[in-house]
Amino acid sequence: MIAGGKLNKKQLTELRKALASMELPPQKRQRLIWRLAKYGVIAAAKRHVRNQESPDGQKWPGRKTKRKGKMLRNLPKLLHIREMPEIQAVRIYLQGGGYRNGETPVPA
Repeated sequence: MIAGGKLNKKQLTELRKALASMELPPQKRQRLIWRLAKYGVIAAAKRHVRNQESPDGQKWPGRKTKRKGKMLRNLPKLLHIREMPEIQAVRIYLQGGGYRNGETPVPA
């Protein structure tokens, strides 16, 4: 049973075994992978930003400035999914936002 959208290691192992045992057509398998990314990975990323914690549950360090707002709160809006059926995978990337690392742009 999945409680709160979180999987423990045992549940993840069971999920992988179930996916491997299913004989899904390529399109249905790809759509299932996309749904796992959309409703699992991205939803978890949004939850972590909202709670200001890392995926392992540790709180983020506070701001170094006197600003009081939450950090990275617009980041989940930029997360998008690209299907990659040739390798039966999806890619989660940042779309737009104009992020830079010093003088060079950060690739998505």
